[in-house]
Amino acid sequence: TVGPTGWRKRTGVFRYLSEGHLWDMEFMTFPSDWTQDFIRRNGTREVDGILLSAPDVEDILEEVAKTDIPTVLFNINISEQSAILKRKTGIRILHHNSAEIGHLAAHHLLSMGSVRTYLYIRPKTNYPWSAQREAEFAQTLKTFGFTAISLAYGT
Repeated sequence: TVGPTGWRKRTGVFRYLSEGHLWDMEFMTFPSDWTQDFIRRNGTREVDGILLSAPDVEDILEEVAKTDIPTVLFNINISEQSAILKRKTGIRILHHNSAEIGHLAAHHLLSMGSVRTYLYIRPKTNYPWSAQREAEFAQTLKTFGFTAISLAYGT
């Protein structure tokens, strides 16, 4: 759920959960909001859980690893040496397969009928997940005799 519509949906869900359902929620919008100090402060008060989805937050994961707060991590780059991987209880890590996403996207478009041009729109910043999606998208189309065009957006 990206953009203003997605933001309104997420905000509505969180408002519903916090109003009358005894949930005390803090919605951290920007990666800069997640600091080691924030985790230290909140680890000492009664916190029911952490949902964290942000790239490159290894320093934050070190602090989360020191707590016993139930935690769900998703779409996070985690190094093999991360302290969070040593935590045995109260942790779930959800991964996605970027190459599989590119493959499935190409198959979906192909299932809708052949067209002349297939376009992969990627962020201008070269993120590994996007590069993997783009490569698999292009390779899958090539297997069926089509070419993918790539277009970058953003800053």
